[in-house]
Amino acid sequence: GRGPQRDVAATTRARRGTTAGHTGSAGRAARAPRPGAQAQRVNMQDRTAALVLTVSDGVAAGTRLDESGESLAARLDELGFEVVLYLARVVYNRDIHPGLTHRITLVHLDGERYLVDVGFGPFGPDLPVGLSQVSVARGERVFRVAEPQAGEFHLQTLKDGAFFSLYRFELARYGQADCELGHFYSHRHPAAVFVNNLVASRILDGEIRSLRNREYWVITPTGEQRRTISDGAGLQGLLATEFDIKISAEESLLLFQQAP
Repeated sequence: GRGPQRDVAATTRARRGTTAGHTGSAGRAARAPRPGAQAQRVNMQDRTAALVLTVSDGVAAGTRLDESGESLAARLDELGFEVVLYLARVVYNRDIHPGLTHRITLVHLDGERYLVDVGFGPFGPDLPVGLSQVSVARGERVFRVAEPQAGEFHLQTLKDGAFFSLYRFELARYGQADCELGHFYSHRHPAAVFVNNLVASRILDGEIRSLRNREYWVITPTGEQRRTISDGAGLQGLLATEFDIKISAEESLLLFQQAP
């Protein structure tokens, strides 16, 4: 039968559609599921597209860096799940202390807690990950939440045979003001990743599409393919066909010229 982890996945995986960023708005107060919520819980690992891609696939001009995570939390809340907002520090397996720029959601279900994240780009999870430190997998992609120090949690993925920390977080209290600060840093600070790089990603069944500046990658279980974007017209075509992002020729030329 379906376990809690499969239930939580019903509103997460395909919400990843096309993503470009980080923080979001305040979490809602914990509450019991509404009557009928159990009936709405579907097999998340098999049915995400219907619930999620309809609201997130594609990035419109002016989209907040936090919008995907915020939309997911709102949808889960509507379905009767107990959701809580947290913020994380992106570390990429380094011993550093960056700002709180990445928004995540924890879902409480049947006495367990699950991390769900649809805004981390090509290396993020496309299924719920329990805080029990038990690994979960979809195909070749393996994830777990580890607790290397008391109260410090790391989302990790299996990379080259060893677990690699993507980001870390603590179960502190966060709200709208914290998210606004993270969002402002992410799109305004001169050292922020999204200020200095052109980034888009899309996670599909069987492949990950990732654009970073003028390099485009397609990652599958059998290997990786890379190609270099040579001009503005090529960038415009790639965004349209591979990411369903429509921009003008003038916009694509400007993005190409500014990409490192």
